[in-house]
Amino acid sequence: MQETVRPVVIGFILGVLCLIFGIFWAIYLVAGHESIHKTLMESARAALESKFVVSPSLEDAQDHSGHGMPKVIVKKEVKVERPHEYMSHDDPLVEAAHERLTRGHIHEMGLGILTIAVSFVLAFLTAPDMVKTFASACIGIGSLVYPLAWIVMGYRTTAMGLDASAQSILPIVALSVPPVLLGLFITMFYLIKGGLKRGRP
Repeated sequence: MQETVRPVVIGFILGVLCLIFGIFWAIYLVAGHESIHKTLMESARAALESKFVVSPSLEDAQDHSGHGMPKVIVKKEVKVERPHEYMSHDDPLVEAAHERLTRGHIHEMGLGILTIAVSFVLAFLTAPDMVKTFASACIGIGSLVYPLAWIVMGYRTTAMGLDASAQSILPIVALSVPPVLLGLFITMFYLIKGGLKRGRP
């Protein structure tokens, strides 16, 4: 049994890490709710303030008539997604942010279980040990990284808005989803191959 699962140990380890992170993240979501909300508020406030650019103070200048000219303040006109500076717990954008942070926990737990289950299946397939290790590692790494995209997106939601924050995490998705799919395809290939071989008379 030990020799059988040895090639996919990396998958088991990464799967358990996903579960551990998911559990501790859930605890933090509950225990640190107010801290998270404060962070989201400060992020939204900082983003709003950055919408306006104030020029450095200009020294009073004298025109030809000798009268002083007032200091000039230049504001950059931009479209502000949230016109108010402060958001409440019931604000739709804040609720969306909290929901995305929660999905980080859900995906971490689900993908952790998936990694362990697929690694277990891989252990008993007729495939080279290196292929088993590679497939389980791909699924485990992708599963560990992908939920982070939801967490990052959640923290960016109040500052960037729904669409912009979703687009900002595309690089994380691009780096995490393909390895998971690759690992699943490899597993499916050898699963079908083994089934067909056993089905032959």
